[in-house]
Amino acid sequence: MRKNLRIFGKLWKIQFRNYWTDITNIVLGLVLTTFTLFCWLLFTEKGVQTDRFLLASAIGVSVVRNSLYNFGRTINDFNNKHLVQTFLHTPISKRIIGLSMIIFNLVTNIFVIAILFALAMCFPDQRIYLQSVNWLMFFSSLFLMVLMSNLMAIIVVFSFKNNEVIISIFIWLYFIPFYMLGLGVPYYLINSNTSLNIITYFFPHRYVLNLMQAGWIGDTTMSYPLGDGTFAKNGFGYLNQLWIPYLATIILIVIFMAIIVVIFYKNFSYNARRYKGYPGIYRHLNHIYRIQQATSKEQLEEIIKYQNNKKHSGSLPNKAPRREIK
Repeated sequence: MRKNLRIFGKLWKIQFRNYWTDITNIVLGLVLTTFTLFCWLLFTEKGVQTDRFLLASAIGVSVVRNSLYNFGRTINDFNNKHLVQTFLHTPISKRIIGLSMIIFNLVTNIFVIAILFALAMCFPDQRIYLQSVNWLMFFSSLFLMVLMSNLMAIIVVFSFKNNEVIISIFIWLYFIPFYMLGLGVPYYLINSNTSLNIITYFFPHRYVLNLMQAGWIGDTTMSYPLGDGTFAKNGFGYLNQLWIPYLATIILIVIFMAIIVVIFYKNFSYNARRYKGYPGIYRHLNHIYRIQQATSKEQLEEIIKYQNNKKHSGSLPNKAPRREIK
């Protein structure tokens, strides 16, 4: 138990250092979202028209940033250092690495959401909106947003090997919701344009973010009331049916889970299930796989160094187990 806690603490330390030493994380994940929200709230006080669910949009976008970009960056960093493959083939509990990343991601989400919420509560009209929030609808969609973004991050990381490609995809998946789903550009403007409204149906985050927005204004009919007795041109775009965005979100999550199962089976099974009874063979297959996955001289040297350290530390037995085949 103590050993697991020490490993958990070290993994947290790595993630904490990566998060706060990366200026991009701070600017895009906290500063940009907070500044944009502040500007819209400030202009609203001066009579500029905005959506009543502006805070929900900011929270949703920040969750996309932390649960997709930051979570994906962490997985990619661990994967490049072969921590994922190593953990999967050691006696250490396989849940530790995943649990540490999930909890750290949850903590960062809560931290950023708390800052956005505190900022919004400085404005009287935002405090009034709290009276109409459907909290069950809002928190259920918030949970689905975190889950969907985490799954998308895993798919991107394990589908591409080039770090620049991975980061570029993460950035696109963040900025699309930022500008097209209710924060950078008021959502009522996107909604009123039929062409843009149709395009946004192809963004996976649209459905769950719309649920968060509707929940924030207590709109269980998804009819998109504007607050002056009228309704937006296309509503939220689901024929005023609440179950449609929930169903679409759940279907997307199931599809993403299925893709991850296929990816993990392909990447981590090594086609060696029939050798599980022979730890020596299984261990060597793992070593061969890691060499095949290396994309640079430095990675090869790191793998060789790791194997040499295991031999010198005595982690490999001097005598082969009885069932091991040489």
